[in-house]
Amino acid sequence: MAPISSSLTAIDEVLILRKAKRLSSNISSAYSTTKGRQQNRENFFKYLDEYLFAPSVFLRFLCEVERMIGHDELDEEDVLSKGYF
Repeated sequence: MAPISSSLTAIDEVLILRKAKRLSSNISSAYSTTKGRQQNRENFFKYLDEYLFAPSVFLRFLCEVERMIGHDELDEEDVLSKGYF
């Protein structure tokens, strides 16, 4: 089963789930090891609590996935030969 390449897939929109800036590299590098994640756990939880997921954007994402999947029944043999999983 060969997966279908998505390299030529057009990007129609970008959904931003958190209304926040990315963590800068000097901060995110502190999370690159297990020890660093353990030491900075409280700071990361604070960041997650401060910048919650935007429910409306998440719902929009779910609706888009549902629209793309559709409600058609798929033939199992066709799905496996095309590489959908």
